[in-house]
Amino acid sequence: MTRTDDGTDPGDRTAAERAVGRWAADGPHGRLLVLRGARGAGKSGVLRRVLAALPGTAVVECAGRDVDDVAAAVLEALGALPRGVRPRGTFRDLLDGASAVPGLVLLDVHLAGAYRGSAAPQAVLDRVVRHLARRGGPAGWVALEADASLRAAPSATTTAVDLPAPAGPPRHAPDPRAERTFDPADLPDLIGSPGFLAAADRAELVDALPLAWPDGVPHNSLAADVHYLDLLGVRPGRDRHGEWLAALHHRLVCQGAADLAARLADGAGLPWRTVWAHWLPAGRSADARPVPGPVEAVLPAVLDGDGRQVVVSRDPDVPDEDVDTGAVRARTEYVFDLATGERLGGPYRRTAGSAEAAPVRPADDGWERLTWSDGRLRAAGRVAAPRFPFEVTGGVRRGGDLVLAGADGIFRIGLAAPVDEEAPGWARTPFVEPLVSEALEDLPAAAVPPDPRWLAAPFAGLWRPAADDLPDGLADPGARAFLTGTGMPLASGRGTLWTGHLPEEGLEEWDREPDGSGGVRVLYRIGRWLGGDLLLDGSTGRVLLEDLDGDTEHAADALPAFCAMLRLVCEPGRTVRQVNRRYVADQLDHWLRALDAEAADGCWHTFLHERQDLDPALWGDEK
Repeated sequence: MTRTDDGTDPGDRTAAERAVGRWAADGPHGRLLVLRGARGAGKSGVLRRVLAALPGTAVVECAGRDVDDVAAAVLEALGALPRGVRPRGTFRDLLDGASAVPGLVLLDVHLAGAYRGSAAPQAVLDRVVRHLARRGGPAGWVALEADASLRAAPSATTTAVDLPAPAGPPRHAPDPRAERTFDPADLPDLIGSPGFLAAADRAELVDALPLAWPDGVPHNSLAADVHYLDLLGVRPGRDRHGEWLAALHHRLVCQGAADLAARLADGAGLPWRTVWAHWLPAGRSADARPVPGPVEAVLPAVLDGDGRQVVVSRDPDVPDEDVDTGAVRARTEYVFDLATGERLGGPYRRTAGSAEAAPVRPADDGWERLTWSDGRLRAAGRVAAPRFPFEVTGGVRRGGDLVLAGADGIFRIGLAAPVDEEAPGWARTPFVEPLVSEALEDLPAAAVPPDPRWLAAPFAGLWRPAADDLPDGLADPGARAFLTGTGMPLASGRGTLWTGHLPEEGLEEWDREPDGSGGVRVLYRIGRWLGGDLLLDGSTGRVLLEDLDGDTEHAADALPAFCAMLRLVCEPGRTVRQVNRRYVADQLDHWLRALDAEAADGCWHTFLHERQDLDPALWGDEK
């Protein structure tokens, strides 16, 4: 960051104002001015007198507004959003439709947010201004006022001007933000209390997350649940707090926190309540998914034999003839007790050569099918369920009893209040990036060295040859010990790895070449990975990736590291969705670099960040 210095006395306020005027008159497109000074120094007055009066300048007041409101006001000022219209899409995308203006002034950025001490001022700088102050952006320049707490990223196009305090007592602008009802520092202790959650304002709770956890909320925590509900667009107003509590209660039931869920629901006036769930909410991870694969349809049925009412989950939702004729490769069903959610049977897999069927018959009439349309679940075109994020895609309803399903499983809810048919669906994508993220976790203990049970979880098993079955040219003791003791994952495309031939064929000698010290280095083919051949250096134990041109790239220093890296990428109990894709990629980067930084920045980076199409299932191939 550069500081304006024209040789004048730094205490000369007139000189500071002249510096601001000269800055606005000339400079590169997309430049940023940060006018700094203590409270009461008159920063807003300077920006209004010197810059806001310039022809064509747009002005946005930030005091008391949360980050989304500031971003929407910016789009309105730039003609990219009609006034009073709810934004659809992201701020960054909508900014592409903005009209060009000579300059944009943001007043009282340090007073942004609905609550005092909010992290919103810094978020306005990081999430809004950084998209404005760039080459090719709609504003020729952006100017804002800041106090000492705001940090602007150093840049050749960023200028800071310090405004000295005026003579006499400072005149503070009134702070329009609300006083907090709790200290954010106490939130880690408070958040587990059902009484606190039932009484706390949702917006204040979300606003306090980055203050309570400045390095990010812990993964798989209640704080992370609050964070992900916000990311998923579950943001009802204060008059609909019960709706938010019902969504939080649902996540608690899904993770088995039955006691906390029951205490939260007790007396909270939930408009709907989750009865049972086999569902892995977005952002959560577990040892295994509650239901393997997505659920496209729910079929009410009666169990043969005892006549119990059940529901059948089905994926994909296709008729028998499509499977029997081979138009669809297979269809899988599971059976659940309607009353308790107990899984009674499955998987029942139907293919063209096998018609394995669930032992059920269709239920009596009275159930309506629900489908997703225009942000809500509907029956015969009419809204028939509470608001849910887009991850819930369908289900069935009979009166106030609903069984719902989607990419993350199946669950049952009961209605305690009429469904609001007029309420708009939750936003599918965050308008502005959230104030907080998840904290990165340390490398799992099971990864170093790879625990065999942990390593095998996502794969078809492990190939563990006898020492005598390994080729003599595999001289590296670490590779030999790993293969005979732990084993190589057997995969048929999982993580783009193909090693199913190993039990029958073993390691294939691929190439021999001088090792530079008079000996011979033998390369062995393990299988296919990332569209190339995965090779093991018999002398050093290094793992290499060879492309179609015969060029090799470093994949790992050793076989245990490679397998641990692949296992971390293929975590079977993790659901990746749009809302947590960035966090998952950052977390994997963190773990892979801890195992092998060179490989993480090479072919693994390509896999995680550039060629996610190589294995879409790893990245939440949402239906």
